[in-house]
Amino acid sequence: MWHYVTNVILKLMMGETQPTDLDWLRAWQGKASGDWLALALDTLEPLAPLSAQLMWVAQPALGWALEPQQWQSLARALETPEGIETIRRLLREDA
Repeated sequence: MWHYVTNVILKLMMGETQPTDLDWLRAWQGKASGDWLALALDTLEPLAPLSAQLMWVAQPALGWALEPQQWQSLARALETPEGIETIRRLLREDA
């Protein structure tokens, strides 16, 4: 677990915080999980950067829910207003 935490800290220090591929979110469009995620994003948007940090820490324990690359791209996106808007667009636009 500490390997993941140190890796995240190093990436943040190196400036590697840009959102990566989030196209997998399109699969959630029109589904209950996607609707809930969009609602949570709208409701908790001011806390998105904090949520991103929690995701980095929880990633090793919650790896069963998403692939590591998906966790990482989602956490990176939540750290910036542009990333949040990208998530919102991918969840709501027609595929």
